[in-house]
Amino acid sequence: MSTLKSLLITAAELENVLVERAGEITQEIEDTMIVLEKALPDKVGKYMGLMDRLKLESENLYAKAEKFNRAAESLENLWKRLGEHVKFQMIENGLTELKGTDETFKLTQGKPAVEITDLSKLPRSFIVETISQRPDKEKIYEAASKGETVPGAELRETVRLTRKVTR
Repeated sequence: MSTLKSLLITAAELENVLVERAGEITQEIEDTMIVLEKALPDKVGKYMGLMDRLKLESENLYAKAEKFNRAAESLENLWKRLGEHVKFQMIENGLTELKGTDETFKLTQGKPAVEITDLSKLPRSFIVETISQRPDKEKIYEAASKGETVPGAELRETVRLTRKVTR
């Protein structure tokens, strides 16, 4: 079985031979052309089929991951609500300890929580300022496309692979 790379190399070599021989087609060249004529489209079709299957599988896995993440979040929220329910019931009933067969819930004094009652009254020394920066690539693209020089950025040529059904 030929690889895409080997088929493309063979096609390029065949093209060079045809140019060198001024288009003269020998039996060997004709045989190679016949093989390439069938093998290259088959290989391209197999690549497209494989790419389609991989894309579908990745989308399927992303969908499953989303579903599992939502389920995990729901379970975690339920776990928290159950804990809050047990804590509330213990406080309501004046209990500091609730024993089960194998486990015990205990209410213990935790670290005091900080509650901000009025942000405007907090001294500046108690405020952390955060600044987020990111390049505005769209604006850079527009400027550079018009010929403007944008220090620290440049446009780089890219190549995209597009697919087209030919039947």
